[in-house]
Amino acid sequence: MEPEALSVVPEGCTPSPFELRKAKRDQEEMNAGGEFSRWQQPGGAAKKQKREAAATPQPLPGRTDVPRDPWKTVAVKNVPWAAGENDIAAFFSQAGQVANVWRGTHRDGRVQHITFVQFGSREEASRSLQLNGADFNGRQVFVEPSTAGTAGSNRRATEAAEGGAGGSGEGKPVEGCWFCLGSAAADTELVASVGEEVYLAVDKGPITPEHVLIVPIDHLSASVALSPRCFAEVERYLSALRSMYTSLGRELVAFERHLYLRTKGGNHCHINVVGVTPAAGKRAGDAFRAAAATAGYTLELLPPLARGSGPDELRQQLLQALGGADTEYFMALLPDGSRLVRPLMRGGPWLWGGRCLRTWQGFQSGPPGSNVPPVPRRSGSGWSSSDSCLSLSTSCSRQKMGGKKGKRGRDSKCESR
Repeated sequence: MEPEALSVVPEGCTPSPFELRKAKRDQEEMNAGGEFSRWQQPGGAAKKQKREAAATPQPLPGRTDVPRDPWKTVAVKNVPWAAGENDIAAFFSQAGQVANVWRGTHRDGRVQHITFVQFGSREEASRSLQLNGADFNGRQVFVEPSTAGTAGSNRRATEAAEGGAGGSGEGKPVEGCWFCLGSAAADTELVASVGEEVYLAVDKGPITPEHVLIVPIDHLSASVALSPRCFAEVERYLSALRSMYTSLGRELVAFERHLYLRTKGGNHCHINVVGVTPAAGKRAGDAFRAAAATAGYTLELLPPLARGSGPDELRQQLLQALGGADTEYFMALLPDGSRLVRPLMRGGPWLWGGRCLRTWQGFQSGPPGSNVPPVPRRSGSGWSSSDSCLSLSTSCSRQKMGGKKGKRGRDSKCESR
């Protein structure tokens, strides 16, 4: 049959409904002139509101009486905006009992594109991963563990399991990094002690006069991803600082927040170490827990290891508690040697450590007659560190490092600048 014959409309056929609808719209626009809008027609405004509501993302606060557990939670992408909390819970109920559903907002008020679904057990959360790629109200959803990819690449977890990346050729200096000693952005005048794998620096904005940072020399992301040798040196610095704080009538509190940064070559691990009064030290654990509870989270308590245990046992304990080195986390070290740890989920609060310490009372001044170093003050565009402030790092260096030459050719004793 010829193409022309196929296009011929048989006699007696009714007009196409699409042509009728188009002709009706053309006639309405012609009669209304230039002010026509189909949303102004009867029922049009209601349809417009319904469509806009379905396309506008809405935050889901979730239940405040359910502590948020990252191991029982999955992160879901591409959830239909029109789906409410009950709709989402009903969809994921095929994997198990849904305990909580929430979707937060960014700092600028924009709704996050990830929806979190928490189950009653880890097994149910693991089972829900089978729904990855399933159809939910006409959209394909993507389901993954809530901590997956927060630290960037599973390569870190593999390296940590094989002994860490420190000293193995990884962690090269990154230009622009504040903590790489070879970077122009580093404030090297704050460096007080340089060891074999780690250096000690005075903090720019100290929480207390005895606030210092323990930083790996190599550009490595997290303490649990350090090599056994580097991790052991961090523990030696902590032990020396603890002894020094005791001589000043203070107790040691430390915290680390590991986040995966996509700029400046990624996160450079740094551990905040603060000397606090004994009264503040007793409140440390409760303060960290209260801050976490305010955000709906709980911290896991890791008791001190048995006497005689070494850094390797501690490192394995932390890796097991955090689920590996490829996880963003918060960790606090308390005066009694115990630790509070928690893997972080995307979009969660990150500023627990500093905010907790800054809100405590009774640690800004030492006991009467104690020799407490003054807080470093700004000096022009940089910072000036007084001899007494640097001396707290010097005592640490001389006690434990033995004045050995560091891997960058510096003396591990304090370098006055």
